[in-house]
Amino acid sequence: MHTKLNTKYLENDGEAIRLQLTARGMPSGYNIKDIEDFFDFGREEIVNYFTKITTDSMHEIWGRKK
Repeated sequence: MHTKLNTKYLENDGEAIRLQLTARGMPSGYNIKDIEDFFDFGREEIVNYFTKITTDSMHEIWGRKK
């Protein structure tokens, strides 16, 4: 898992934060099913990691469903 966090200053004197999560790896094979399984696994890992590194109070604000 690779994590990147950037800040950006907005024209209205505000600030935004961008969190980028990237899961890297290789499918177990080269057929469509293996590739789809790989992407499903990567997405699940990103969601789990995001949940782990953010707070429950922010999950409530965002309306996260468990």
